Parts: sequence; structure tokens; C-alpha cells
Amino acid sequence: ASVPPEELIPIRQAEAKASAAALGVSDVRFLPFCDGGFYDARELVGAIAKVVGDFKPDVIFCPDPQVKSECHQIGRASCRERV
Repeated sequence: ASVPPEELIPIRQAEAKASAAALGVSDVRFLPFCDGGFYDARELVGAIAKVVGDFKPDVIFCPDPQVKSECHQIGRASCRERV
């Protein structure tokens, strides 16, 4: 059965927080952008830059959209088209 996105969001966020807690991470932040790449890439980059600027991490790990095993097919297409 398909779960409507508005119901799936809190489920996925709870899963992410639980996974982070298992790794000892207590600061988990979610940006207000939908899955699938239906957003303005400049807004996304600005939102990420703000979080990075606020948090000032020593290291940032993220998937490489050019490596098939790191991103879902839709994500790879969205990254190439918009960024």
C-alpha cells in the first residue's frame, strides 16, 4: 500500500533520528525540501550553506551523484539537471 508523502515525512525523520542516535549523533536537521528534486537548486544550496555556516563541521560526508551505488536514480538525475 502506498503511504501519502505527508504521512511518510515524520516516519522517515523518526527513522533518521533513531539511526543517528545509534551512532551517537544528537543534532539532526531536516531541510524543508521534498524528495525527487522538485525544488529550486539555488534555494537548496542556500539552505545547506546556512546549516553548514551555523554548525561549522570539520568534515562533511555526502553522496556523489556520479556514483551509481551512492544515490537513487531519481536523485542522480535531479542533481545533474539542477546543480
